[in-house]
Amino acid sequence: LDEIIDECIAVPFDNNDDYEITALSLLDFLVSAYPKFTNKINVATLGKKLAEKGISSFRKGKEKVTTYAVSRQSKILSMIERFDIKNEVSLLLPKQ
Repeated sequence: LDEIIDECIAVPFDNNDDYEITALSLLDFLVSAYPKFTNKINVATLGKKLAEKGISSFRKGKEKVTTYAVSRQSKILSMIERFDIKNEVSLLLPKQ
């Protein structure tokens, strides 16, 4: 999981480089893109690894949905678009 995160997710350089992605969107994509690691990828380990890397997380909205601020240059964003996961692409929200 460490290698996948290092390869796909970059820390934002500044506030203009932030893109917010929900934890569930990130988890769903990683499970579908890396099915061999399904048993090792879960929200708790994903959150821990992202925190270790320096990715900040936020709880937003009435339902307190966890989102992560990743760099716009992160490989994961282009991978999600390429895999054409329709619901996940719509959940990529620019930071306000």
